[in-house]
Amino acid sequence: MAIALALSGGGAKGDFEVGAVRCLNDFNIVPSIVSSTSVGSVNALKVAEGPQGLPGLEAVWLSLMGSGDMFAREAWTMDPDLEDTVLKVATQLVVSSVSFPLLSDVEALNLLERTITNSIPVIGVIDIGGYEGTAAAATTGLLPIVGFLVAAQIHNLEKLVKSLGEARAIFNLDPTRDLARANISPQAIAAWGAQGNRLRLAMVGLGTGKLRYLTETGSIVERDGLTPAHDRETGFEIRSTYLTGMLASSSIPAIFPPVVIADDAYVDGGIREVMPLEVTVLLGGQQIFAIHCSTREVDFRPQMKDAKLLDILLRSLMDITINEVAFSDTFRTGSWGPRVVVTVIQPRVEIHNTFTIYPALVRNRMAYGYLCAADVVKPATGNEGRCQEIADQIAVLRYGIARLEAWYEGRPIPPSLTVIGRPPLGLIGDVRDGIYRLKLRVRALAREREQLGGAMPPQDGSWTDPRRWWQGWERHPLYQSSAPQHGEVFAISNAPNHLDVFIAASDQRILQATWTPESREGWEGWYQVADGGSQPGSPIFGASRHDGSTDLMIVGTDGAIYSAQWDRQFQSDDGWHGWHKWSPVLSGRASQHAAVTAASRRPEFLDAFVAGTDGRIYTAGFDPQRKWTGWRPVSSLLTKPGAPVHAVSRKRDNLDILVTDLVGVIQWSHWDPSLPDWTAWTSVIGGGASPGAPVTAVSRAADFIDVFVVGKDGHIYTAAMDPVNGWRGWWPIAGPTAPQGSTVSAISRAADQLDIFVTDDGGNIQWSHWDPTRPGWAPWLPVLNGRAAPGTTIAATSRAPGLMDLFMVGLDGKVWSAAFGANMQWAGWWRLHADLKPNPIDTTQIVGDAPF
Repeated sequence: MAIALALSGGGAKGDFEVGAVRCLNDFNIVPSIVSSTSVGSVNALKVAEGPQGLPGLEAVWLSLMGSGDMFAREAWTMDPDLEDTVLKVATQLVVSSVSFPLLSDVEALNLLERTITNSIPVIGVIDIGGYEGTAAAATTGLLPIVGFLVAAQIHNLEKLVKSLGEARAIFNLDPTRDLARANISPQAIAAWGAQGNRLRLAMVGLGTGKLRYLTETGSIVERDGLTPAHDRETGFEIRSTYLTGMLASSSIPAIFPPVVIADDAYVDGGIREVMPLEVTVLLGGQQIFAIHCSTREVDFRPQMKDAKLLDILLRSLMDITINEVAFSDTFRTGSWGPRVVVTVIQPRVEIHNTFTIYPALVRNRMAYGYLCAADVVKPATGNEGRCQEIADQIAVLRYGIARLEAWYEGRPIPPSLTVIGRPPLGLIGDVRDGIYRLKLRVRALAREREQLGGAMPPQDGSWTDPRRWWQGWERHPLYQSSAPQHGEVFAISNAPNHLDVFIAASDQRILQATWTPESREGWEGWYQVADGGSQPGSPIFGASRHDGSTDLMIVGTDGAIYSAQWDRQFQSDDGWHGWHKWSPVLSGRASQHAAVTAASRRPEFLDAFVAGTDGRIYTAGFDPQRKWTGWRPVSSLLTKPGAPVHAVSRKRDNLDILVTDLVGVIQWSHWDPSLPDWTAWTSVIGGGASPGAPVTAVSRAADFIDVFVVGKDGHIYTAAMDPVNGWRGWWPIAGPTAPQGSTVSAISRAADQLDIFVTDDGGNIQWSHWDPTRPGWAPWLPVLNGRAAPGTTIAATSRAPGLMDLFMVGLDGKVWSAAFGANMQWAGWWRLHADLKPNPIDTTQIVGDAPF
């Protein structure tokens, strides 16, 4: 029996198809015939690449950050005299009729309130309105013009009419074209076709009015799927590239420009066939899996009782007519004959509209597509209805969670997720708690579905892994609000090949971004670390008390010292990745922008240090039994209030701290259990720097310490201590100069190896290296073309032996990263910030720092 796959149109809702196709693949359902229209054709080309195509298809959809990654505005719509009118009406034509809030602001807050007050709620499927057909395929002829003339108060009517008379579309598919060009393999498609497989991408010729198809060989054929189409002028058979055919199949009339192939201009195949089953049957498909992007029923809209002209046109043509076409295409199964079995995979609830791209919604719809496909391919006998309800509830809950997360994080979000304002700051903790409880509800539903026998995606760490639904944040654009130049980044690797980066952003929130090898989509973040804040750019320090844990230390905006802890053990399988809330560390206080440093001298123990408001050095300790104790002064040495006190543990239960005092002398003190208290402060062999200057320390082997400082002349100096010779140095590391008070960052990426970094007077990121095989330090080299304000601190960490990762706040106020790999080469710099393309429809979308 020939297995076939038919993919409908639906614009951005094509993400549903990706999840459904993945499910079919997991159940070893591999089609030899693939037919498609509109966005289904985008997906079909990757499916037609064979086994290599599906991972690539998933990667493409997972890479999308916003609607600007799929389509863009035509140049004429950007005319300053027309822009406001065009966008208002385009939004009504393209979005208002197809857009819907799954949860209004009030509903989102009610959901949150129910969650908090009633613990874990049992929530049904929320009644959601919305566009139920495919993309606006019926918008042909005079309808766009009617819409423009009727829907808006037009101040430049003559110019608008002239522009409409010359324009071919409102938007274009240039971003889709570029994405496809970079990701589609014509050779793989041709090889797949050479194995006897068949591909048909539907398109309609505006000149002939005929439904035609692009094939796996690049030929254009007639409606029967076999007869070659001929150019009327030359008589030659018409051929096209896969890319051109896909664009023609996806070009919604008037919304996107038609695509010229030979003697005709082609538009979306959905004009004649929303679900291309006819050609699939004609090609011999017997077991056909028809994947629809949209729900079967048209939503009820009570406001239509008072509908006006444009609303009536849009509702009749774009909703009801297209829905009927889709229904007729899909459900006339009796006419195919008894040997043809059509299995329809279709959503029962909508998550987003035809033109909305947002990472959290894409992943939600992909997972929902998987579940809906599983419900028809491997139904839970006797529990089919409940398993379907669970799939719907999970999809709606994840939408609500994504919305609340975006609210909580203050992110720039598209209209489909827009929440007006933010909750009062006093409620933020409740919002976070509500998110957590909703995730627990998602987990409970997923487990119930498993217990009922409902198929679930594999727990393989990929996007399909259902544990991601409740153990982590929903996926949002990697958006980081700005930080001031000279702002400090803290980076830590608390487990092999795991990276976490933290910043005190301009809005005072502490933000985190995360990377692991399982993060196939790259960096995740920026997420707020619990509830609390610090002055923009303030130092953040931390340590790992055991594998998989992180403790952070900051000075809050109130001058109190706070700590927060994250532990992989917190979430296991029973909850959400989460931080213990910021808690005051006893009664400790410090000046704004003070550095609170930390070190772990043995598993589960943490020691913190700060130069207090009186300039004295204080320490506090944490252990599992007594929790925090302190703050105790370390003798009577004085330094500048808030100056960094760098701490290192060169072996178990040993601590060494270094600071530059008020007169610029570099001082050292030591503690171990054999001592009654900290040793008296001792000058490190006469070393000097500007008062309060940072002195960094690293241990490259047991009982060894190496320290680094920018001297009073701007040069970099180092000294070292070992158990035989004690302290030796200071030796200049000849090369660039840096502003006094700059930090020299140092790490040991392997035993007895040292790497140091500094931002020099010219703003260049400089690097030098030492190991015992060298006679001295390697010459300073710039790390690629990295640039920052002179003296900017470089955060450096090693996530695996021999590897290094660097982070800094660049001249644009964003965090940048570079990496040193196993090939002994630097790569980067990359900005840890999503370059969100402008939303083609909504010019009011936030693209800068999000307000509170």
